[in-house]
Amino acid sequence: PLSNHYIVRDRYKYCWFPETNEEQLFDLQKDPHELEDLSGQADLLQPFRKLLSERLKGRTDYTYDPARLQPTANRPPKMFWKDFLLP
Repeated sequence: PLSNHYIVRDRYKYCWFPETNEEQLFDLQKDPHELEDLSGQADLLQPFRKLLSERLKGRTDYTYDPARLQPTANRPPKMFWKDFLLP
């Protein structure tokens, strides 16, 4: 089964898709419809990466490795395409 992780903190929403190791970030105050992904801005991502890393610490069902994350940087995540798991 597919699962996703979200963190909403203040005005931002961070999304991590474990199956594709992609991430997104939205400013809900400026962009309530989540149309402009800010994940290309590394300085905004860092606090959310740290927070999710802490929350998932000790879990064996997920491997959250910030060094391997792929910001979608305002392109659609592979997660939402029907055959994303196929080679």
